[in-house]
Amino acid sequence: MQDEKYMPVGVQSFEAMRMGNYVYVDKSHFIPKMEKLSRAYFLTRPRRFGKSLFLSMLQAYFEGRKELFKGLAIEKIKAEKGEEWKKYPVLKLDLNAKAYTEKEHLKTILNFHIDSWKQTYNVDCEYEDPDIAFAYIIKSLCERFNQQVVILVDEYDKPLIATLENEELHEQYRTTLKAFYSVIKSSGDYIHMSFLTGVTKFSKVSIFSDLNNLSDMTMQREYSTICGITQEELETYFAPNIKEMAKEYEVSYNEMIAKLKKKYDGYHFSEDLIRIYNPFSLCNAFETKKLGDYWFETGTPTFLVHLLEQKYFSIPDLEGNIEMSSRAFEEYRINNENLAPLLFQAGYLTIKTYDKHYDTYMLGFPNDEVRYAFLDRLMSVYTSACKGCQSPFMINEFVKAMARGDIERVLSLIKSLLASIPYDSLPEDKLFLREHNYQTAIYLIFHLMGQYVRTEVQGSQGRSDVEVETQDAIYIFEFKVGGKPIDALTQIKEMGYAEKHKASKKSVYLVGASISRNKRTLGKWVVEKLR
Repeated sequence: MQDEKYMPVGVQSFEAMRMGNYVYVDKSHFIPKMEKLSRAYFLTRPRRFGKSLFLSMLQAYFEGRKELFKGLAIEKIKAEKGEEWKKYPVLKLDLNAKAYTEKEHLKTILNFHIDSWKQTYNVDCEYEDPDIAFAYIIKSLCERFNQQVVILVDEYDKPLIATLENEELHEQYRTTLKAFYSVIKSSGDYIHMSFLTGVTKFSKVSIFSDLNNLSDMTMQREYSTICGITQEELETYFAPNIKEMAKEYEVSYNEMIAKLKKKYDGYHFSEDLIRIYNPFSLCNAFETKKLGDYWFETGTPTFLVHLLEQKYFSIPDLEGNIEMSSRAFEEYRINNENLAPLLFQAGYLTIKTYDKHYDTYMLGFPNDEVRYAFLDRLMSVYTSACKGCQSPFMINEFVKAMARGDIERVLSLIKSLLASIPYDSLPEDKLFLREHNYQTAIYLIFHLMGQYVRTEVQGSQGRSDVEVETQDAIYIFEFKVGGKPIDALTQIKEMGYAEKHKASKKSVYLVGASISRNKRTLGKWVVEKLR
């Protein structure tokens, strides 16, 4: 009987992975092509997507630790080509350790790594500036070992992300990192390969402007599966775990795959639209045998959520209605009106479709884990009613009331929720923003209900159309800001929203409601039963 393999939850060391009997999805076949071109590579992927593990694998490979690659693709490739395993001096920089709240934090972590390299390779270097010391060490190692150096940088952008809301400190860090990373180009003759990973693309707009030989792998077709787990890899490496979870959920093997796909699949990192699972979430789900929200719980930048509110972003567009050009993916400026590139790079949006003719992409949520967890977080921002409480419980109140056909209770809950939206900071000349937040709150309520009942929600400026289908009935809602409930009901009829439900045997209810500008909450409503 084959030994049980462990889930590598939180394991980022390739050595620990290979020595500790963990399930390891082999990504070593990417190495030969990368090494052949010998470039300075740059890769962004969302957090917890396997970047650090891939980098750790590269470190082991270039250190010549062939014993760790036994049975992997790279071992077979090198054997077939008759290639020897070479050993290179490796300089690995990990910027993930600091909080980066003070000016000296960045220089401290850079000097820590420089001191570590000096000790590891017994280099006598007296330079105090991190960039100069970095260049000196690279040159010294190349000359001593008569072998080019390999540079590996993990979380290159952590200091910049941490200081996005501190403009002064952010600029200081940017200047320091620009000087430090420019060494990779100026020392090119001494470097065999460089590989830098992070979450965001600061590359083209700031710190890498001098590093014009940088090869961005982020959206290249041939590297779209370099991190994350494909469908084939899921069923190859995790078949026993899928079977165990299927037993736990009392469903078939294929039904369990469908559940995993809906929850964790759906990431696309290139125009070929190869679907990628979130590896962190998958491994946690197999470890706990529960379909939870693992990736999202590891942390969502507060500034990102508040930016969506401040810029009055159309939340319904997150469902796959955000259009972007290829050029827009290169943008990463906190003051940019277009937040889509940031949301894409951070993993909250992914490519849904690609139009080759116009070279444009449509973005949306990748899966249910991100969709519902992110909307839940937004709910706490848009309404004070959720602050200090767990919104899933609040949403359950809506679902329970809807399930028993208690529309009065549903509308009363909406009334209380809308009344909690704070507007004290909005001037009178921006009253339309109040309406925007009303509509956003209603959208969030019903869309979060979609976890438990079938909903169709369409949001737009001026109205929100909602359909909810329970076991026994179908409810069609129309909300009018500053209008009359009867007008909302009339619109439902005139627009024929109920026509598509003619064949259904369920009862159909039409609900027209008004939102009072003066009272800043739900006003009156009318309910009409069609059958």
